[in-house]
Amino acid sequence: MDTPLSYSTPLIVEPMTVYLSIAPVFAGINTIGGAINVKIRTEESHNSDKLTVDGDLQV
Repeated sequence: MDTPLSYSTPLIVEPMTVYLSIAPVFAGINTIGGAINVKIRTEESHNSDKLTVDGDLQV
């Protein structure tokens, strides 16, 4: 079975934190071997009358 991170593109991942050995409680219940905390980029919206396009490009 593939890991969930193998299905995501690096463009939507903001910071990634790796905890070795015993991880903090907020990382999960069964984290004796370690844990990975991944934050996903959220949508940004601007209240403006003018249309602007910006972002990242992945090839």
